[in-house]
Amino acid sequence: MKETEVKPVVLTSDKTGKEFKFASRCEAAKFLGVGYSYLKPYLKNGRGHLVKKGYYVELLPQEPVKVNALFY
Repeated sequence: MKETEVKPVVLTSDKTGKEFKFASRCEAAKFLGVGYSYLKPYLKNGRGHLVKKGYYVELLPQEPVKVNALFY
């Protein structure tokens, strides 16, 4: 099974400046009603402007994952 990186994304509205944060790029694409492949070129440099959709899109730095597990 291939591991993929889950990268958080923030969408900022052109008109209102309101921010929408998503846990993954796929969730942001679903919110916009497009496929992930539509966002891919805009996120190549870490950020981009979706003129037709009216949003700026930006990758957020991934927070380190902390695992608290007890093994018996």
